Amino acid sequence: MPFIPFLPAEIEVGKPVKKELWQKVLGNFDNHEQRILSLSLGASPVVVFNNDVLNASSALSLTGLAYFRAYSAFTVTTVKLEIFEKGIVTSGVLSYDIKKGTSLDPLTFGSILTAEPLINFATASDYDEASGTLDSAEQSVEINEYLRLDITSLPAIPVGKFRVLVYGSI
Repeated sequence: MPFIPFLPAEIEVGKPVKKELWQKVLGNFDNHEQRILSLSLGASPVVVFNNDVLNASSALSLTGLAYFRAYSAFTVTTVKLEIFEKGIVTSGVLSYDIKKGTSLDPLTFGSILTAEPLINFATASDYDEASGTLDSAEQSVEINEYLRLDITSLPAIPVGKFRVLVYGSI
């Protein structure tokens, strides 16, 4: 119910209190509480993935490295990839994709990105980072949907440690 201001005639001294006045008070209180709730939820970030990946794999990609199940609806707002020390890796690409699905069945998953975060080790420096581009039509996540982290590309020489960051907002 929207907030409705009181008219001076409704609250004059000596005027009887009517049911309509109490309904307006209750409606305004409900509106007040809803506004507080929406403000507090809006400021709450959703941490989907904020993980360091320790890697000794010589695989060129890793499908289904991690999963996240949504317990409330939210919108993905940030996807980033960070490396620590570059080490001896001088070529190859590191990238990941975030896919959304309605169940754990691999056939239900589709990417929420139009461009993956990507670090090219031929030009990367220590502590480099890259951001991905979200598909605005796919970045909303509903209750009980899943997000899956796929490492889509790894250099031939294993990257020892990197960080995957995915955040959202309610």
